[in-house]
Amino acid sequence: MSELNILNASSGDETSPDYSFQVQQPELSSFFKSAGGKEYSRQVDVAGRIWDLTWAERSLATMRLLRQWEAQYKRSFFTYNDLDDGRYYTVRFNGPLQISPPMNDSYTVKGQIIELAGKPMYAYPSNWAADAIFIEERDSEGNDLVKLGDTGGGGGTWDLALTASTFHGDAQDAYHTVTTNDTAEWLYFGYGFRLWTPKSNKAAIVEISLDGTVLGTYDPYNVAVQNSQVLWTQQNVQLGLHRVKLRHTGTKNASSTGFNIWADALEVMR
Repeated sequence: MSELNILNASSGDETSPDYSFQVQQPELSSFFKSAGGKEYSRQVDVAGRIWDLTWAERSLATMRLLRQWEAQYKRSFFTYNDLDDGRYYTVRFNGPLQISPPMNDSYTVKGQIIELAGKPMYAYPSNWAADAIFIEERDSEGNDLVKLGDTGGGGGTWDLALTASTFHGDAQDAYHTVTTNDTAEWLYFGYGFRLWTPKSNKAAIVEISLDGTVLGTYDPYNVAVQNSQVLWTQQNVQLGLHRVKLRHTGTKNASSTGFNIWADALEVMR
């Protein structure tokens, strides 16, 4: 399995590149607006990170090893250990290596590696505090970040509720519904996700799916209202464009006095 082959396995590894190196994060969205109107954005790419790496004054054996990696995984992939980030990435070299003529029996090698979407990983990212972003139900200008659907095919049975228990608190808002089979969907580019939602004594059970596959259900019932918190974590997800969907099941905890569900916030690993 290619993901088990690790370049830069440790700081003392002969394939460890020189620091510091440049990491590029491609712009994945296009921003546009009409004259006098609001600004909108659109997902235009699903490209991953790009690293520009240098190995200066290396031995003939190390130069040959790097050249072998570039050739062996030209049509495949391997794992790169980014020691600065403390993360593993699935990558391949983006073209041939640049190798300088030897000086004092040593070589300088330069190359570019690119992060690949939809490939297996040696270890999935897990540092939510450092590497994740939040996608709420709306942005600061009132544009919907979540697609709502109801049993009639539209979004009409969802209401925007103002409550201090939703994500970020302080009378923030979240969409909620009490109607069976109502749905809410987030589209994102990244790895895994965590779903944030309030708990309530009037909650119903929710079905959650990823890319059309049902993952299971969760129950946001609690005897007292609680602020928005993580109720579902899906970590082992390959890099790609993903769709998370919530569906009101029409069922509830026996102690619940209502049928509320919320579309509040999605935390996405990038």
